[in-house]
Amino acid sequence: MEILMNLLLMLGGVAVFMFGMKQMSSGLERSAGSGIRNLFKKIQQKQSL
Repeated sequence: MEILMNLLLMLGGVAVFMFGMKQMSSGLERSAGSGIRNLFKKIQQKQSL
């Protein structure tokens, strides 16, 4: 029973971590705006040539 509880706690911790990473990622995308997206597009176009 203790092993099951530890496993559930670990899975819950991973889920909370993944949710936090998703929220941070979307927040950074919104705050960066179109300027950083254009920069990434330019870098990507240079690499594909």
